[in-house]
Amino acid sequence: MEILSLPENEPFITGIEESIDICSNQIIKLADASIFHCRSGKAHIEIDLQAYEVTENTQLLLLPGSIFNCTCASHDFTVSYIVFSDTLFWEITSRLDPSFFHFLKEHPCIVIPEERVKPFIGLSLVMKDLYEDRDNSFRIQIFKNFIQNFILDFYVSVSAILYSILKIKSLMI
Repeated sequence: MEILSLPENEPFITGIEESIDICSNQIIKLADASIFHCRSGKAHIEIDLQAYEVTENTQLLLLPGSIFNCTCASHDFTVSYIVFSDTLFWEITSRLDPSFFHFLKEHPCIVIPEERVKPFIGLSLVMKDLYEDRDNSFRIQIFKNFIQNFILDFYVSVSAILYSILKIKSLMI
């Protein structure tokens, strides 16, 4: 569960294809924001008391204040992740409409198509390098720009998938 919160004095942390133990079957309220990408295995989680099955290529966007619980995970469950402070989250998203947050809160989980995996892996690698580059005076600004782009893209991706589902359902009626 340590990766769900930041170490003291760290604005963000990252990890790439790490085997993690997030399943304590303990409900926690998240203080920080995080992005997870399941690389292998599966887990059963709850976000704001809504159940989700996380499988390979599932992305999660957890907002500060979300209620999180992992009930079980397979032994081969690995993720790439970016966890960042609520302060950074609000700075990144300050100009976005409240309906945007409502939408993200209602749809925190998405299975992305294979062609979208490579860009996220690239983002994870860049974030890992940026995390380790403590001498870069623009480190935080670069981080904010990358994360803002990711969040906007996540929104567009979820919207497109939901639109496709609604379109298919309307054709069936």
